[in-house]
Amino acid sequence: MRTDALCLCGDCHHFVQSSLALEAEIPGLAIVSSAFGAVRDDTGLCRYHDQFFIARDTCDDFLTCMDDDSL
Repeated sequence: MRTDALCLCGDCHHFVQSSLALEAEIPGLAIVSSAFGAVRDDTGLCRYHDQFFIARDTCDDFLTCMDDDSL
């Protein structure tokens, strides 16, 4: 992941950071742990890459909500 661009993962349409949304996205997460943990900080799930990243990461697949017409 690049960290020099202005389009941060935390601002991307693909990025899920809400604790409730993460628990809904990942079946069984609440059983083994919780998305509400302080250790998670600003980590979120990228739906496009199906991986966890921090909100300050960047990549070439950034999508704003305004670019969201095809989703």
